[in-house]
Amino acid sequence: MKWGKNDTSGKVGGKALVEKMLQALPARNRIGKAIEHHQKYAYGIIISQHFGITHFEHS
Repeated sequence: MKWGKNDTSGKVGGKALVEKMLQALPARNRIGKAIEHHQKYAYGIIISQHFGITHFEHS
């Protein structure tokens, strides 16, 4: 619950850290090859959308 509150406040680590944590990792590797079975995953956070609303889940 505290991390969920921090996602909006940025109290721990600052807003820049929160933004980085919520950015999905790229779907391609460093040489440009597509990553198989890529999911929108961002530093321990899975990003999904349901009914037009973005959801963040911790893995």
